[in-house]
Amino acid sequence: MNEINRIIGINIKRAREANGLKQDALARGLKCSKPAISMMESGQIDFSISRIEKIASILNVDTFSLFSASKQTININSNRNHASPDLISEIITELCNRLSR
Repeated sequence: MNEINRIIGINIKRAREANGLKQDALARGLKCSKPAISMMESGQIDFSISRIEKIASILNVDTFSLFSASKQTININSNRNHASPDLISEIITELCNRLSR
């Protein structure tokens, strides 16, 4: 399992729980199985950008927030297509740090 998939998986789970959704509800929205959601949330699946965008849309979160390694709670919002410059900077910095290790 790679670190980025693990981070995305953790954030998917946080956002799903913040929305009060069960894994099977997210699975229906993504047209996949509940075990596939479990594998996503545990970082065992490689994500395409289009899949990440679809997940963010269903969970009503900013797409970029799913990449954040921050421990803060995912904010559910209606402006999910607009990431703050601070969040983008944080994500880029974190990805660069991880790639340089």
